[in-house]
Amino acid sequence: MSKLVFKILPPSASFHGLDYNERKCKKGSAELLHFGNFGLLQAGSHAPSKKQMKSYMDLICSGNKRIRNKQFHAIMSCKGKTFSFEQLRSNALEVMSRLGYEYNPIVIYGHADTENYHVHIITTRIRIDGKKVPHHFEGKRANEMLNQILLTDKKQLFAAELNHCLSYSFSSIAQFRLLMEQKGYRVKTTSDHLEFFKYGSRQGTIAIQAVNAKINTEIPSDLQMKAIIRKYKDALNTHPIQSPNEKYSTAKKEYRIALTEDLYKKFGWQFVFFKNPKHDKPYGYVIIDHPKKIVHKGSAIFPLNELLSPRGEALSAPKSMSNSERTPVQHQTGTSTQEQSTPPSKKPDTINPLKVIDKVIGEAEFDAEQELHKAHDAKRKRGRYL
Repeated sequence: MSKLVFKILPPSASFHGLDYNERKCKKGSAELLHFGNFGLLQAGSHAPSKKQMKSYMDLICSGNKRIRNKQFHAIMSCKGKTFSFEQLRSNALEVMSRLGYEYNPIVIYGHADTENYHVHIITTRIRIDGKKVPHHFEGKRANEMLNQILLTDKKQLFAAELNHCLSYSFSSIAQFRLLMEQKGYRVKTTSDHLEFFKYGSRQGTIAIQAVNAKINTEIPSDLQMKAIIRKYKDALNTHPIQSPNEKYSTAKKEYRIALTEDLYKKFGWQFVFFKNPKHDKPYGYVIIDHPKKIVHKGSAIFPLNELLSPRGEALSAPKSMSNSERTPVQHQTGTSTQEQSTPPSKKPDTINPLKVIDKVIGEAEFDAEQELHKAHDAKRKRGRYL
């Protein structure tokens, strides 16, 4: 099952991709994994300097003055850390060789500054004989080659991911589409089918009628989830997390806050916000409860404005609590001042709604930790960790 993606960035007239990666190396968030085909520059025990590599690449490209954008820059990434840097380097070199860059000067850097391991590949778009490497449908061809290298059965993968998404409880076709989009598919709606595209081609379809048959319009509101969000909201920042302003980042620009990131790590609740690019704040959101396989409409769990409001507000009992959960403190009955001032012989039995919430949250946190340990143990047994 393929977990690698190959993305080609726009070509450039200069080799500033080397500048970017070298800056990352100096910061300690990247490392040089491979350099090759630099002639006498790699005869010594040390790697060529950035200046030497740029000069050599410029020299190779000087054999064809018609090609202005001479830099080839691509990124290969994996999900999480499922592939080591050595595996990424090896697969990247194989793809580049099949694309026609086998004898070009090439540099590969490994990056571990995001959740997903990835490598940057920089080379020349002009060969040493002065001819340009054919670039038609390079992105599509690269991923096809990558799938061949990894022996990926894309149809089998699509069927497995489609069935996995259909196993969730969702209340609309839009929510089902969102589940598939989270797996990297582009979804197109026709008159009676949903079509799914990935790796540059259509992977399969499903009848809209079949999706409608799976829709559950009576998904209940999760009061436990609401109570946990309320507790963590007071401790975590709700300001949007600024995505790294990196020109070469392939990360999808998503609205993220520290609160939802922490809830995802602890409980497996993925918050997906919907936002107009022209506006700063989102207009809606959904919560994908992966452990329970339920898609919740965000407003049914927690109002968006309250979710994004600044932290530090006083914690109050949820409005949705029943009267039995709001049992008031029992007071001594009596009319005289003396009776009211006399301390009772026995402390009245009281129920603090916040303590009830804390107990529920504590149980949920314990269950989440147990499920996380079970999931990790199962993955280790299956050899999922390389």
